[in-house]
Formats: sequence, structure tokens, C-alpha cells
Amino acid sequence: MKLRPALASGGLLLLSTAAGLALLEAGFRVSAHLEQRGLLTPELQLPADPPRDRPARLAQMIRRSANARVIYELRPNLYVYHEGGVVTTNSRGFRSTDYTEEPPPNTFRIVGIGDSIMFGFGVGDGETYLARLEARLNRETRRGGPRS
Repeated sequence: MKLRPALASGGLLLLSTAAGLALLEAGFRVSAHLEQRGLLTPELQLPADPPRDRPARLAQMIRRSANARVIYELRPNLYVYHEGGVVTTNSRGFRSTDYTEEPPPNTFRIVGIGDSIMFGFGVGDGETYLARLEARLNRETRRGGPRS
């Protein structure tokens, strides 16, 4: 019968794939453990200033964070062209305008925490998710919509 060699080959392939995946998993776990202990974390080398005369790379828009739980953050007071749009940040390094600490009466304050989608990777300032949400809330407020 020719079925037995095919089954043996299939079983061997399945076993070697499972063993390879298990080794990869173990490697990732060891790496994550060492990184958490600070043994694998490379020093973040960042350029001094983002360029004004050509598009900026992401590495030119960030800095090391003072918060030990955050690796990097956007630089404050940016005005750069990046991936198809203008990216500006306020004095605190947020992709927004500066607002007063205490909001005016009947005002929403919304914070977005997330990844490149929340950041608006590849779009200009007025096209980000939060910029569009802010514009919509402001439009509805001007029409007399609820503000609570």
C-alpha cells in the first residue's frame, strides 16, 4: 500500500511544524521576558530635529518618554509633512490644538488612546478620527444639540 508512506510523511511534516512553532513560541517568550527586565531593550536613537524641507520619518517625530511605562511619545510643537499629510502637535505633544486645563461650561473633552489608526497615520490634521469627531460634535452643538 502506498497510503502508509504518505501518512508517515504527512505525520512527520505535521510533527516538525508543531515542533518549529513550539520553538518559536519559546523564543518569543524568552525574548519578551528579557526585554521586560531591560536586558534586550535597545537604546532609542532619535534624530535631533525633524526636517522642514522634506517629509519627516516617524523616528524624527518622536522622543523618548519620561514615563517609564511609555517608550516614546510625539514631540511637542511639531509641524511636519508625513505620509501624505501635515502633522502638527501642541505644546504637550498631542495631535491637537492647545486647550485650557479647565473646559468651558457645556464642553466635551475627548482623549483618544490607541495605535496608528487613532493617530491618523497617513492623513492630515483635519482628517484624523478625533478631528472629525470634534468637528461633528461642534456642528451638532451649534444646531442646539445636547452637550452632556
